[in-house]
Amino acid sequence: MPRDHLLAQQGRELEAGVSSKLARIVRRGVQAGTPLPDVWQSFKSRGMHFYRGSVILASGTPGCMKTMLLLNLVDEMKVPTLYFSNDSNEMTVISRLLARRTGIDSLITRERAIEDPEWAGRVLSDIDWIRWSFVSSPTLEDIQEEVAAFDELWGEMPHLIVVDVLGKVDYSTGDYTGDEDIVRYLDRIARESGACVVVASHTSENVPGNPCQPLSALLNKIGKFPVMVLTLAHVSGVLYVAPVKNRDGFADASGRSYVTFLVDPALARLEEVDG
Repeated sequence: MPRDHLLAQQGRELEAGVSSKLARIVRRGVQAGTPLPDVWQSFKSRGMHFYRGSVILASGTPGCMKTMLLLNLVDEMKVPTLYFSNDSNEMTVISRLLARRTGIDSLITRERAIEDPEWAGRVLSDIDWIRWSFVSSPTLEDIQEEVAAFDELWGEMPHLIVVDVLGKVDYSTGDYTGDEDIVRYLDRIARESGACVVVASHTSENVPGNPCQPLSALLNKIGKFPVMVLTLAHVSGVLYVAPVKNRDGFADASGRSYVTFLVDPALARLEEVDG
């Protein structure tokens, strides 16, 4: 039986809740639990991997560079990606990715993209492994439909799904009525699609960080389902990323252990400090 058919059958069985022998699952090919390519040595050395079939949170207060980290991640990882950018509009993302590629300030690339869209299109043609949704308040059904459409159009499920940001996902209808429910639903999507789902979320501004906030700063009990939770802090051009929860590697719930990057916001670039 062709491999693609076997994987599709496995997915249907998992969705239907049909049990299966582990040996049979392994022979078919396991996607969930396999790591995506490591982008940063500092993450790799601490066991901070992005596993398929799981949810990961990148959390912090407004302005802590969550989107900057995620754009650098998807740009460097180079795997089939579905990116829900409901907190940044098209031109913000375009200008930042142009700046990363050209070394020209994002304020200038924004203007040039408007004046010369052909130039901007040529520069960005090398990032076609990412598909973007800029719906401002996607529902959970919208996200599910986009995942299915990705599979239909490109012949495979996304390996990476980014939801940026949790607070703008619409849960006003249906059985999902809060942030914890949304993360639980996204965990289901991760398991059914085999994708790693990375979610940007906000933390309480009333919980101090040193510089990164602890796991307890997460809002609305959203830390139950993710296999890894990162809290971020940006201070004087330095981005700090702390693994406050990590099921398969190093973690420090206090947020006092972190990796660091130098940040150049004008060029939308991160420079790893500690490998």
